[in-house]
Amino acid sequence: MEARQQRFMYDNRLSPMARIYLAEISKYYGTPIDCFDDDFYFSAIFKVSRRQITNWKQELKKYGYLKTVKFGDGRRCLEYCPDLQNQLIQGSQRKAIFLTSDRTLLRNTFEALNYYNSYIDSFTQFSDRIKGYCRIFCHTFANCLFDEQYYNMRMSVNGAVISQEFLQYVVEHFSLQVAWKTIQSVMRKYSQIEHLTLYVLASISKLYWEEYNIAKGLKNFEQHRKENDKIIQELLDFEEFKQKKHLSKQTGGENE
Repeated sequence: MEARQQRFMYDNRLSPMARIYLAEISKYYGTPIDCFDDDFYFSAIFKVSRRQITNWKQELKKYGYLKTVKFGDGRRCLEYCPDLQNQLIQGSQRKAIFLTSDRTLLRNTFEALNYYNSYIDSFTQFSDRIKGYCRIFCHTFANCLFDEQYYNMRMSVNGAVISQEFLQYVVEHFSLQVAWKTIQSVMRKYSQIEHLTLYVLASISKLYWEEYNIAKGLKNFEQHRKENDKIIQELLDFEEFKQKKHLSKQTGGENE
């Protein structure tokens, strides 16, 4: 079963703007930053009435994607409610591990979502509405990275095959500047799209398939792929070393 963290983007029970609103809230998930329940703030971002924000919240709460948490000091925060039971799997249990251009390991959907959230937030020139559009597109792409039902799928639009090697190429070369026109096109048709993940995969293949095939024909492609595999293993080994060192310190402290 797919996690709610991905399902909400193509849950047809939700209105398109409720999904974009939730994409904005979900960026705080897994961070120490609280998302305050402030209708005035969100109405200013989305340029809608506070009543409309309230309607979106009720819609999302109805289907279990959102809840309001009240604190003793009077604060009210919005809490995104994903179901990550099937997504938080250690990298050793996953065959697919992707390496970004800045040498960040993506070992599961949760890590991919956090990575793309940070990447999108780095575009300070983008409005929150535009960031919401980008988040939906990138979250959908992150959803398919570790879902084997999409592996080896052939896109009818151009014959592209969604292999792990192709996905690795896209992860390494993905650029919001390059993809922005495609993201705009997806969002214009958003409410009519029956299966968003397939639509985004087809859009990704249009963007990168030809470029990927050209790169595969270059002499250094195979060498680059091997270097990536080596970097991935080195990063995994380093993380394992840090974990062992941390456990060793904890054990030593307990013995004392």
